[in-house]
Amino acid sequence: MRLFMTRAFCTAIAAATAAIALSITAGTAPAQQASQPALTMNSVGLLDAEPIDPQELNNLLRSGRDVLLFDTRQKNEFEVSRIPGAVRLDPAVHTDVIVGRVRRRAKGAVIVFYCTSMARSATIAEWASVDLKALGADAVYVLVKGIIGWTNADLPLIDSGGATKFVHPFDKSMTVHLKHAMLVRFEPMPPKR
Repeated sequence: MRLFMTRAFCTAIAAATAAIALSITAGTAPAQQASQPALTMNSVGLLDAEPIDPQELNNLLRSGRDVLLFDTRQKNEFEVSRIPGAVRLDPAVHTDVIVGRVRRRAKGAVIVFYCTSMARSATIAEWASVDLKALGADAVYVLVKGIIGWTNADLPLIDSGGATKFVHPFDKSMTVHLKHAMLVRFEPMPPKR
């Protein structure tokens, strides 16, 4: 079964996550669920994956640890720029595909997902986190504020030709979140001759 994540679906997930975050505070379950184990959420509303900020991810990537970095944006977004070392996963990927791709490398690895802001990557990380940890992954992270946060922290980006400063912000409404809106690009650079 393949799950297709539309913008409406991502918005619904974000709204549901916000509703859960409001009803589950300080690690206690709502009264009607008192007999169930308490769910605890971290500061960005995730249950199983952990947030990692851009500078922490940069330090992790430079540390020599085994890091599996997944970009969960569309192909055209990935072609404009990506974090060095990232491998693209289709945002509609099924958990079984992720588990299959990392099965041999998961043990002892740190697995990080990112997208433009966090909507797509947080959803994927939450779905896959338990399975990835069962394979022996040390941790599963979601990049806080996604590639926009990474770009705003002036951290390196690459495209098929090497280093770049441009970023694909998903759509024009997301450009307001970029520190340098003049670095927006919706199409990849043409190949150098």
